[in-house]
Amino acid sequence: MQARLFWAGTPGAGLDRRSLLRLGGVAAVLALLVGVGVAVEGRYNRRRDLTEGRSWEASSSWGGTPRQGQFSRVMTRPFFHTDDESDPWIEIDLGAARPVTRIEIDNRSDYGKDRAVPLTISVAVARNAWREVARRDEVFDTWKASLPPNTQARWLRLQVKRRSLLHLDDVRVY
Repeated sequence: MQARLFWAGTPGAGLDRRSLLRLGGVAAVLALLVGVGVAVEGRYNRRRDLTEGRSWEASSSWGGTPRQGQFSRVMTRPFFHTDDESDPWIEIDLGAARPVTRIEIDNRSDYGKDRAVPLTISVAVARNAWREVARRDEVFDTWKASLPPNTQARWLRLQVKRRSLLHLDDVRVY
């Protein structure tokens, strides 16, 4: 005996179980494709990280670590390490003045997270005309700092406001 489903208003027409399963499979594939499309669109609509390929410089260097370099998605962690000094910093050159809305900072993950506080974020359009736009006083793993509206920056400076060492795993700017 074969079960059949009938659509209202269509005498004699219907779907058997195999056709219904086939239709369900097609619906599942369509739902998957729509979901993937939404995910891909969301990924490509996100702003890209402004640090990619840009140069950075630290206030000092400890133990043979580099004092300057360029951002790349393949970097050692931490990617820099300053000496123990007063107000250590890292400066990032974005190459040109750009709108900046958010900065994500990954603290060193294996040791010394307390060394990165209090951490300030300052921006400059003209070299050495720094303006502080954010500050973090609590120890963090990742700090997602939202900047004031209409913030423009060519240079960014992350600075510990005391005697310390500074070492971070990553910095992303959007």
